[in-house]
Amino acid sequence: MEVTLEGDYFDGFFQMWSIGLKNDKHNFSIFLSLEQRNTSKEYDDEFEPFLQLSTMFQHSGLEFKQNISIIEGDEDHQQNKFLNKYHDIIVKPYSFEDLGYKTPNYLIIKDDINRNYITIESGDYVFEIDCESNDGSKKEMIQELEEIIKSNKNGVELLDEHPGDEYWG
Repeated sequence: MEVTLEGDYFDGFFQMWSIGLKNDKHNFSIFLSLEQRNTSKEYDDEFEPFLQLSTMFQHSGLEFKQNISIIEGDEDHQQNKFLNKYHDIIVKPYSFEDLGYKTPNYLIIKDDINRNYITIESGDYVFEIDCESNDGSKKEMIQELEEIIKSNKNGVELLDEHPGDEYWG
């Protein structure tokens, strides 16, 4: 799976606008809400808008290639240094089994029927996708997202709800 973080780079700071997920056959765009975009400034962390989703992917065992796409920027030394550090890198999954406990190896992708959102959940993590900017129906969007996750063939389960105690046993 490839993850493309798209945004602007000015004055030494990357402002993320969207996250693209892709495999050989499928593309999925996540347009970040204003609230999600603002977390980067609030926490002084350019990757904060992607942190929950990235953590879920890594805890679930997903490996992905991270790309950075700068729409507008300074095109200076700082921007080049940023790209050299964060563009075209492989992000490996976390492994906690050597510490003696199991991490969630599942993702739940579901329709938030009360709002125009899709949520991705795993363990205590939740990432919300605002569907207002997307052209497709939520059902189509969920199917596309599930196809991208399934294509990784790394044992990540797609579940309908959080598992019970037997999962952790």
